[in-house]
Amino acid sequence: MSVDFPALALILSFARAAGAAGGVVMRSFTSRTDPDSGSPVKIVRGWAIVKGVVRPLKAAEIMRACCTDARTGASLPPEPAVEYADSHEPFPAAPSDVAPSSG
Repeated sequence: MSVDFPALALILSFARAAGAAGGVVMRSFTSRTDPDSGSPVKIVRGWAIVKGVVRPLKAAEIMRACCTDARTGASLPPEPAVEYADSHEPFPAAPSDVAPSSG
């Protein structure tokens, strides 16, 4: 599956080319409303980048990252109206059985 957000694809491409380490978190707003808070429902996905390799994070990994205090390591409550989702491979492998065009 490819990334549908050009800006995200560009950021991940630069990080990959630079051999950077870090992470990217993407928060997408949906048209749904959370019945408890009245807020728009957001879907959060993330990618880890290590030595230029982009690895999609599972929902549990991104939830753990978003619900942990960076300074103390203490658990934080999940935000209301947020759903954590599995990320997808942003750079699918090219099919190996497709011959290049002769142009």
